[in-house]
Amino acid sequence: MAKSDKAALLGLLGERLAESYLLHRHYRVIERNWRGAHGEIDLVVTAPDGELVIVEVKARSSGKYGSAIEAIDSEKLRRLHLLARQWCIEHGIRMEYRIDVIALDNFSLPRISHRVGVKS
Repeated sequence: MAKSDKAALLGLLGERLAESYLLHRHYRVIERNWRGAHGEIDLVVTAPDGELVIVEVKARSSGKYGSAIEAIDSEKLRRLHLLARQWCIEHGIRMEYRIDVIALDNFSLPRISHRVGVKS
């Protein structure tokens, strides 16, 4: 399997694990893999309290290039905010949102980390 195929498969599996993790915590999935002008939103969900949440999923098979959470830098957050606003406009939604990151490290024995309301 080519390296890019492995990365795509890891990403897909990571997103499905993250979705399962959220569903077990009573989040509701609204949309998966929404594409906008500035990239893609992995998951759009509502939290148990009804808050709109934009979820970025990062999966790493090893720590060779740092942890999954370290891959979320200020530029990635800026793009996620642009995407979130575009998603809200296109769906006619006028409500606040937050950005969460679900990081999966050491994918052979995944450790899930859920960062709520990531600011920077």
